[in-house]
Amino acid sequence: MQNPNNVLPISNALETCMAKRRNLEQVFEALEDGIVAVTKDGKIFHMNTAATRLLGGNLRSRAGKNIDEILSERCGREVRLVQRAIGSRKPSPPERFQLKAGENDSFSVIARVQLLSDGTGLLGAVVVLRDETEISRLRAHLEGTRGLEDVVGASEPMQQVFQLVREVARTDATVLIQGETGTGKELVARAIHQLSRRADRPLITVNCAALPEGLLESELFGHVKGAFTGALGDRVGRFEAADGGTLFLDEVAEIPPVIQVKLLRVLQERVFERVGENKPRRTDARLISATNKNLSEMVSEGRFREDLFYRLNVFPIRVPSLRERVDDIPLLVHRLLSRIADRHGGAVPGITDDVLRLFRSYRWPGNVRELQAALEYAMIRSQGATIDVHHLPPSIVQPSELAVARNCILDEQAIRMALEKHHYNRTAAAKELGISRITLWRRMRDWGIPPRTGANANHLRRAQETAGGSKAPGSEQTSPVYR
Repeated sequence: MQNPNNVLPISNALETCMAKRRNLEQVFEALEDGIVAVTKDGKIFHMNTAATRLLGGNLRSRAGKNIDEILSERCGREVRLVQRAIGSRKPSPPERFQLKAGENDSFSVIARVQLLSDGTGLLGAVVVLRDETEISRLRAHLEGTRGLEDVVGASEPMQQVFQLVREVARTDATVLIQGETGTGKELVARAIHQLSRRADRPLITVNCAALPEGLLESELFGHVKGAFTGALGDRVGRFEAADGGTLFLDEVAEIPPVIQVKLLRVLQERVFERVGENKPRRTDARLISATNKNLSEMVSEGRFREDLFYRLNVFPIRVPSLRERVDDIPLLVHRLLSRIADRHGGAVPGITDDVLRLFRSYRWPGNVRELQAALEYAMIRSQGATIDVHHLPPSIVQPSELAVARNCILDEQAIRMALEKHHYNRTAAAKELGISRITLWRRMRDWGIPPRTGANANHLRRAQETAGGSKAPGSEQTSPVYR
């Protein structure tokens, strides 16, 4: 028979334990982090309110379910967080997940696992889920804003680019960025990534033109030990490294046909294989590609797969050349000079109006990249003084006719500006434009730019009449005279 004298102490002890448990549960409920307690085989037996918000459902519906399976379901990829921790008998390092919370929303969560033991053996584990959604969104906003600021431009063509970047950044659509060399295609790709929900995941860049076929395949998809000579160990490819983030393929037109086929499979099925391995691996990397080539022409010529082109060209963005947005040149000059000054540790120099006028008339075959190089050259030459025309690279001050021919014929605006600057002195204007007087006269004729009126025009008219014969009585000169 139980001793009545022992009943009260036991009862008090039970009450104390229950009180401690209630206090502990209140502590768990007060935490902003999600707390999930699991058995040693990963099955849930307790979770607080914060955890149910992140994982969905409630304790009753989630009890007995495997935490790794729930995480896999919510983030769309295989998760072995608790399994690895319990298997290795070591707490897991923090791991980031994007947990889906509906069609168009998700939680950015950092998860870590702490093991539970009673001193004699492993009992289970505690999974701590920290919601960093707001922090990630703020980071994405700040970084994204910084990325768009890097793509300087107030002109209408650039405003259109900004609008497209903002629109596509809200999606996971595949993007193809096209534009001439030096227009800033990589900056546009970076802005898309930084404004997207993937901003807290890596942006991985591959220059497809810089690697030969064999190395490019390994770079993109990875390889296993012994796959080829020199493969001394397993290597993670860029698609794996970019999982959950963005993969940027620069110079995508240079990808060899064999790799084009494999790239097409990744885009269609989100599956790839490492070189030397038959195991399929899944990737959740968003793909952005860029090229300065005309892919449509390459397709028609049989140099680029048509089916791959349509997969890459889901959302095209064309970055305008610098000569298409000359109104942005003053903004670009200010921004680039500031960066160059920071790099060299000097003050930002001034710049004359003559330089800006010359910059507006120059064709800029190398676009913003060439402008930056020219400014750095001029800044070094000026030695802290205001940058003037004589500080600029010779290729810009006196471009050769070959360069002019190669980089398109001078446009009407450039010719008019040069003529007006030199008061229609054609010798001086031709010298500034880097062309011969004959070429200048031809361009004036093509564009319908009349020669200077007055004595000079009369002199030219008389010269023409002398060369071409007398005019019929009563005839009138109705068009400009050109040589």
